[in-house]
Amino acid sequence: MLNQLTSSAAASGGRPMVSASGLPAVPASAVDEAYEGLREALVALPPQSSPGLSVIGALKEVWSKARAHARELNRTRGGRASGEYLAGAADRILRVLLDYAGEKVGARAGTPGVALLALGSYGRREFAPFSDWDLLILHSGTQSDLSAEGEARLEALVGALLRSLWDAGMHLGHAVRTPSECIAAMQDGAAEANALETATALLEARYVAGDSVLANLFLKKDLEEFFKHRGKSFVEAKLEEAIARHRRQGTSVYQTQPNLKESPGALRDYQLSLWIDRAAQLSGHLPRMAKRPLVSQEAIEEATRGYERILGFRTALHSIAGRKQDVLDYKTQQSLSEELGLYGTEELRGSEVLLREYFRAATAIYRLADSVIRRYREEQAVARRDIERLRRRPVDADFTRVGDYLYAARPALFAGEDWLELALGAYMHAARLGIRVSQEVGAGIREQLPRMSDETRRRPEAARRFLELLARRNGVFYALRSMRDIGLLGEYFHEFAEIQGLVIQDVFHDFSVDEHTLFVCEKVDRYYDSSESNDRFRRAVLDRLKKPEILRLACLCHDLGKSRGGPGHSKRGALMVPLICERLGLSAADTKTLIFLVEHHLLLSRTSSRRDPGEGGLLQELAQKIGTRERLDLLYLLTCADSMAVGSGSFPNWKDELLAELYRRVDEFLGPAAAEAAEAAQTAKESDAPPLDQQLLATATDEAERTAIREHCERVPPRYLVEASGEEARLHLDLIKAMRDQKREAAAAVRGTGGLVDLWVVSTDRPRRFSQIAGAFLASGVNIVSAIAYTRSDGIILDHFRVSLGQDFGVAESEADESWWGRVGEEITNTLNGGLDVRAKIEAARRRIPRAPQITRKIEAEVRIDNKLSSRYTVVDVACGDRIGVLYGLSRALGDIGCDIHFAKIDTQQGLATFVYYVSEIGGGQILDAEKAHNIKLLLKAVADDFQTARR
Repeated sequence: MLNQLTSSAAASGGRPMVSASGLPAVPASAVDEAYEGLREALVALPPQSSPGLSVIGALKEVWSKARAHARELNRTRGGRASGEYLAGAADRILRVLLDYAGEKVGARAGTPGVALLALGSYGRREFAPFSDWDLLILHSGTQSDLSAEGEARLEALVGALLRSLWDAGMHLGHAVRTPSECIAAMQDGAAEANALETATALLEARYVAGDSVLANLFLKKDLEEFFKHRGKSFVEAKLEEAIARHRRQGTSVYQTQPNLKESPGALRDYQLSLWIDRAAQLSGHLPRMAKRPLVSQEAIEEATRGYERILGFRTALHSIAGRKQDVLDYKTQQSLSEELGLYGTEELRGSEVLLREYFRAATAIYRLADSVIRRYREEQAVARRDIERLRRRPVDADFTRVGDYLYAARPALFAGEDWLELALGAYMHAARLGIRVSQEVGAGIREQLPRMSDETRRRPEAARRFLELLARRNGVFYALRSMRDIGLLGEYFHEFAEIQGLVIQDVFHDFSVDEHTLFVCEKVDRYYDSSESNDRFRRAVLDRLKKPEILRLACLCHDLGKSRGGPGHSKRGALMVPLICERLGLSAADTKTLIFLVEHHLLLSRTSSRRDPGEGGLLQELAQKIGTRERLDLLYLLTCADSMAVGSGSFPNWKDELLAELYRRVDEFLGPAAAEAAEAAQTAKESDAPPLDQQLLATATDEAERTAIREHCERVPPRYLVEASGEEARLHLDLIKAMRDQKREAAAAVRGTGGLVDLWVVSTDRPRRFSQIAGAFLASGVNIVSAIAYTRSDGIILDHFRVSLGQDFGVAESEADESWWGRVGEEITNTLNGGLDVRAKIEAARRRIPRAPQITRKIEAEVRIDNKLSSRYTVVDVACGDRIGVLYGLSRALGDIGCDIHFAKIDTQQGLATFVYYVSEIGGGQILDAEKAHNIKLLLKAVADDFQTARR
């Protein structure tokens, strides 16, 4: 029985989903000459001899030239033609080898009782240059029926057929089975995964050579009989397999390094549609499918074009890699774009043009797979008379709900002038009810998209419905994503169309700009529903927003500036906002707020990761720039959502805590009333609380302790007396006493448990002391988040570190209890006191880290030096690829060149590390000498670059 999708495409003149054409003619070329060389090498073999170097060399020659010709075909005619050509070349090789093997074992012409079947991509005639040769050697007798002589002959035939292929370096996947053994393997309950894989392979098996009668009986009778009884369970298993695959690969089509076979919207999803349709047709368990198409002809043709495009990508990727490779990673994207003739423009690099093409193709495939699955489920409901799933419930005069889908209540619903308002209303209903828009409604909207105009976009009722959708508490992400996927969001919000499928190749983002933007909206949805502790705080901030639609608009607009290329996307995006607000009818005040949010959406994250919040008037400066508490609330929520949506592992708990802490501290300075209250509270605190020395003296038990307190307060820098609490100062005194009593050079203490703690290190002043401490932390598997140092006049250093768990060391937050952190503190102390070899510990730590790099390309290090951010210190900002030990190397280099490190902040994200040091000359003062500043830049860049190429 013809597959419905295939026959539907062929009937309308479209290219079938799986080629049913005959064997393509191999041109008279160098490939033919090499093929004849193989035949001659086999003919020239002496009797009873095995293939030697001449045959192996001829095999390599013919396959190498076939690959080269397939590569050229891919460039000129695409992946389908290339795959068919390679499959044909492989067929020819196998036929001549089977003839040779048959002659060798004395079989009659045509090797009766033995047939070769091609499976997998080879069976589909979609052979990529380094695909596996998946073969079934089908024979007619079970092992019990074969005599010892017959069994030996079969074994000899298989060996003669395959040995020379193995020796020539072909990647073979093969099985030797009878028809009954194939059926048994497909229904093996003890090995369900293998059974499903076998059934999938055999569903698209293709005869290549040998006994054609045996092959046809198996393919047309045994196999179809199996799927007639097992087709339903096969489809259900394939659907479960697809869910698991998407869970592994991620749920997004718009990944910046997609797997061309396994990612959502990649080749497997197209093949899934084919498998579902064919198995369901063969089983006959959904009777209406014989007359009712699963999907529209347009959807099939669009997805088929996308599928063939990705086949071409895969063929080209194999060709330039010289091996089997299916992940389109950063290293290969530019080379692949050149291979396929996709060159850059003024605004986009060739690799970015390539990914846009891929996303367009993958979206069509994903849409097809989704439609096939949804229609299959609908047909299931009809077949089993699932009344609840099929019950119609009116939503309003225009829409009705059937099960989990929204349908039009009347024919030609979108034919009128108000089609846009109805379309936006459909997604509003879907978000409100927690259901999806049906295929019919989606298709009706897509038909109207060519009618979109500026006048249509400016209709007040359309704006009202769009803003009403954005103001909802949940369901917004799924509505917006569905609108994006059918093309409505890009047509209505046309600025969004400019970032669709756009990939900016930085190390931060795992997804295209539009997908990241929608994920930002998803995080806001999550804040409304989440019960996690950090989300509860955000939920409280979210609940007091007067206009949540402004937050969602900020989410949609924050990265629009990336469509214009070059740096400064925040400012460019802000320039696009006024026209958007005018079109949506927003007030002047809301427009100003949205402009501010887009222009400054990186303000809080950069401040929390790169600045010292205790420095001078930083917090007051932030409060003045933000202006109102409402803006702070919006900016904080946007920053959290943006940071979380970047990619996996981009926003660990310690970053979340730092951002929340910054929010609270800025909040104290906002508004006249808040400023007055903060000032009054500070005044009360200063008047009520005695000076630090008096607080400490009140706790002293003897004269020696009182003397130590006075000396301590006289020797610490002035900022310490303001910033340190009485509890912290008491801890420092205890550590200094312990250090002296034990005649050691350092002592440490930890406060807190979990993923982010405070750790104090008291030590004697030594050259490169900060770098030693950084090395000790690295050796213990701990990341430094921020650091601040107070140096007493007698040379004792009080270092305050905020540290987090090192993700690569595999320690869970639940394991990081008081005793675990206590051991870390002891290791730090022992290392600084010379009890442990810090370099040996660092090397041991490196060996514990997985060798797989976090990024797949080198990042050029950047070093900036600034004397304006701080009035007392020079700020040194280093950005480079994250490598084990790079913090230690940079800190040591600063010590070597004569800089004191007073404060440091470290941030790692998606393979990029940023290190911000507040440094001074030895003895104090900014680094004002231009030559020294230049030398610092050169040294730090050299150190960072060295770590990029050094072995782990």
